[in-house]
Amino acid sequence: MTLTVVVAAIIVITLALALMAIPLGRRKAVSPGSQPGRGANAPEDRPEASSEWDDETETRVIPREPAITWPTLLDPRSTTLDNAARLRLIEDLAVVHASWCVPILQQAYEEERDPALRGAARDALIACEPTETPSHSSSAQN
Repeated sequence: MTLTVVVAAIIVITLALALMAIPLGRRKAVSPGSQPGRGANAPEDRPEASSEWDDETETRVIPREPAITWPTLLDPRSTTLDNAARLRLIEDLAVVHASWCVPILQQAYEEERDPALRGAARDALIACEPTETPSHSSSAQN
């Protein structure tokens, strides 16, 4: 009895996965008055090629804003900081002026789309660059 239940569960899961893999976005029902031999994929039934449709995979492409993940390098809980909080964080990293800030600021510069935040990240990177110190002459050591 247990083996039968396991086999039935495997079959149900397999069918569910197979149904999820079938693209549903562009299917069209054939109406009773339509011409015979014309299916849902007839060229006349397809939407015109545009930026929102990918013809080869037949899926809709939905553009979205790139994720801002650089604050999580400091604190994994910092996933939803607004622009003002991220700007304060960039400015604070510039004040710290440490080498460990550089990779975080580089990622901030790459991910930020707001010009003010990108500019602040760039300025903070410049502030965190190591400055050259004059070399000590050997005569000062004698």
